[in-house]
Amino acid sequence: MKIITSLVAASILLASCSQYEKTKSGLTYKITPGGGKEKLKQGQFVKMNIRFSIGTKDSVLNSTYDHIPAYLMVDTTRASKYSFPELLPLCSTGDKVEFILSIDTLKKMGMIPDYNNIFTKKGTIKGKFDIIKVFTSEQEVNADYQKEIENEKQKEIAALEKYTKDKNIKIAVTYSTLYVTVIKPSNALLTVMLNVVSPIEYDQGILKGEVSLYH
Repeated sequence: MKIITSLVAASILLASCSQYEKTKSGLTYKITPGGGKEKLKQGQFVKMNIRFSIGTKDSVLNSTYDHIPAYLMVDTTRASKYSFPELLPLCSTGDKVEFILSIDTLKKMGMIPDYNNIFTKKGTIKGKFDIIKVFTSEQEVNADYQKEIENEKQKEIAALEKYTKDKNIKIAVTYSTLYVTVIKPSNALLTVMLNVVSPIEYDQGILKGEVSLYH
């Protein structure tokens, strides 16, 4: 009997944890607490990772995860109906939030112009965000943002170095951290003009292209 009672209690607890709620505007959401004690307040700034995905395969529309986080001011005076900022006053530091947007509702509210092959009837956009840190001033935000930019730069440099090493590409690095490999060396003095002679490609976070130097 005790085992059955425990199982029922556990089932109720799990069900309550997985239930979504709705805001006044109808935005469906679920907050997983992260241990923060105080709710976000007007005028504070949040550092957060956020992602939007769409479709049954959860194709990513936009994401800051593994990149520079987003910074946003908590503004309860502005109308944020049916968008994720509406949820910020409900959150604390460390919280993880999931939310679902109806494409039909977005169209009715004029937030998307019309249906297309991405935004389809009866479709949904899934979103999630994590509250990483809270700041009280723009100076704190700017200082933290500069650190994130430097971290991102070092990650990109490491990725480029790994890429060139794996591909056995010999490189030279300019003062502006431009990685260059010489395909066809020339003994002449190279001056004046840079002419891009082939399209630049983007592959796994790396821009690739060829440049001809004229003298």
